[in-house]
Amino acid sequence: MFPKYCLFLLPVHRRCCELYRTDKRLFRESEIRKWEAEKRHVFERMDVVIRDGFERTWTLPDWFFNDIIGFVEVGYDGGIYLQGAVYFYWNTCDSRFIAKLDEAGESDQVLGIVLGAPPRSG
Repeated sequence: MFPKYCLFLLPVHRRCCELYRTDKRLFRESEIRKWEAEKRHVFERMDVVIRDGFERTWTLPDWFFNDIIGFVEVGYDGGIYLQGAVYFYWNTCDSRFIAKLDEAGESDQVLGIVLGAPPRSG
């Protein structure tokens, strides 16, 4: 069952913050190497203002908002029971994960997992 009354929603991230920062640093370094190969100039010797402008175009958005793949909803049924549901965005799910959901059907393991957007209040 899905919660009738929502107490709170928690974001579900694709990877932890440290791994995202490592990927972000590797992405920045690869972009600098591409730029240096194309322009035949050392990136660190450029003027600070120009260098900062290039780095802003290569920066990935903040982890907390950018890496969300779904939400966990915790609520209650209006009585005494706590209930929960997990919501994943369609475009973030692997095809193998969707196939496992199809195989499981309506079993207890799948109850509460929804592919799509989380519910909106209002």
